[in-house]
Amino acid sequence: PLRVFDISESVAALEVMFWVAHIYWNMAILVSFATGYEVEGILVMDLNKTIRNYAFSWFPFDLALVSLDWFLLAAGDGGSAGVARLSRTARSLRFLRLLRLGRVKKVGSLITSLQDQLTSRVANIQYSIFKLLLQLLLCNHIIACLWFLIGDQDADSDPASSWLAVSQLKKRSVSYQYFTSLHWAYAQLGVGQSEIEAVNLPERIFSVIISIVALINFSTMVSSMTSLLASLQKLKNDELEQFSLLRRYLSYNNINPDLSHRVTRFLQHTFDVKNLAISKDVHIPILDMLSKPLQDELQLQRHIESFHENEF
Repeated sequence: PLRVFDISESVAALEVMFWVAHIYWNMAILVSFATGYEVEGILVMDLNKTIRNYAFSWFPFDLALVSLDWFLLAAGDGGSAGVARLSRTARSLRFLRLLRLGRVKKVGSLITSLQDQLTSRVANIQYSIFKLLLQLLLCNHIIACLWFLIGDQDADSDPASSWLAVSQLKKRSVSYQYFTSLHWAYAQLGVGQSEIEAVNLPERIFSVIISIVALINFSTMVSSMTSLLASLQKLKNDELEQFSLLRRYLSYNNINPDLSHRVTRFLQHTFDVKNLAISKDVHIPILDMLSKPLQDELQLQRHIESFHENEF
């Protein structure tokens, strides 16, 4: 999205980001041909079937995005320096690469799979909070770039034709333009105020749409964040309360320091194991909903190593 700004000189960080993203989306096409998919709860890994599935699903979309990247790379000689040599139409065309955000569902699955690797409940909650903050930053980054793109369309032709021209920001630095746009984006959430206002009809329509989206998304995000923080605080308070009671109990009964330390260390380990759900004795309530065949298969997989170690 930063490509909508008139970056007239090469910026090393943007150059690296551009080539990393460009290589990633090209390699993703090849990998996707061999990526399994799920049909009615069954994972399909047969290569011929995965090739056919990808060819008739995401492949045309991904190919169009990669082709657009190569076209823009050739038109601007690549990199940040080439952006300035492109016309406004070509620079606006770069923004079409945001269509790859349509694959956010696949990225969401990857993020969820990473979260599943976390065995601690506290770490899971902290990861969820981080994910919400990242979503907030990304959404406002995209909104800020879209807002600048709309204001940049007629900023040169008429000094009062867009918010960018009225605010006299056209000749300011890219950093100032970006953070002004980002400030406006956060102001739509009710976080602070901005002196920037819509001037023409497209800007007014965009402002209304963003206000509606912000009203729904931000309220949902605040609710989720509050719930996660409350859960995290409850977990920490429960642990503090239980071990505080333990220390008072040991002190009241005059337990010697060595035994007190061993008891505390053992209970701390047991408490951590329970929260990590890595003990074989931990009961997971949702597993009670499994059918009998699946429960039998699950228990067999849990104890398969014991069968190998103790052959009959």
